[in-house]
Amino acid sequence: MRIAAALLGLLGLATALAGIRMGGDEPAASAALPAGLLPGEVLERAEFALIDARYAPPDAEIIESAGLATFTTNGKWADSALPVPVRYVFATDPRDLTGFGSLLWAMRRWEAVGGQKLRLAYTGAFATGPTVTCTDRDRDGFHTVSFNRLSGHLLGTTCVFFAVSPGTQVRRILEFDMELTTEVPWSVSDTTDPGTFDLPTVMLHEMGHAIGLGHSPMAGSVMQEALSPGTQFRVPSADDQEGLQSLYADATAKPVTPIAVPPAAYSKRRLPALAHE
Repeated sequence: MRIAAALLGLLGLATALAGIRMGGDEPAASAALPAGLLPGEVLERAEFALIDARYAPPDAEIIESAGLATFTTNGKWADSALPVPVRYVFATDPRDLTGFGSLLWAMRRWEAVGGQKLRLAYTGAFATGPTVTCTDRDRDGFHTVSFNRLSGHLLGTTCVFFAVSPGTQVRRILEFDMELTTEVPWSVSDTTDPGTFDLPTVMLHEMGHAIGLGHSPMAGSVMQEALSPGTQFRVPSADDQEGLQSLYADATAKPVTPIAVPPAAYSKRRLPALAHE
């Protein structure tokens, strides 16, 4: 298969608003040891950022084999942290749009992958403030999803705190904050018009980073590193599913049924008072 898709760019490169990179892990400086660490653990911060991207040449070769495991993982939530509590910041919603419905759907969509035990729970609205942004690099113990004015043609960014046990490669996720940009035309429709970006796809991808998944170079996967306008990837591919199962494998986990996307009642901006619905 030959497709015109958005490819990786480098942070800071000026590119047209035609494609996006969906997350790249970039370790940052260590922070002071917070509460919640286990004996021997140290705190590490990694940021998954959607950075500049551009279209690939029309004749670019793309991996086709759905059976080739090319996923990457960055960390995982401990069993004791499940279900992961997620909050939504309604105060940052753009005019006539909310990401709330897409968030609920994305959470359930990852849960619905079989053979694994990851569970997420929406726990209410959250007030805006410095601790909900990745820029401020503050940890407050809450896992939030919000909109912000992002620069550099970013569609979104998810920053994650990890605890790392010395001598191991296991990174235990402690907290995440996700931001989506207010600077592009979003779509939540069944069909994404050219020139708009599919909010459910980006929400699903960024939530993938929040639960520990990295990038897959496989075209058509939710965790592929770039997205073109007018394009949707709303169903985790075999590669996405294998990545999630590698982190949270459990053959006895009860099946979860995905929900329609986006719920029609949440396609417009909602008031914080309705956040628990």
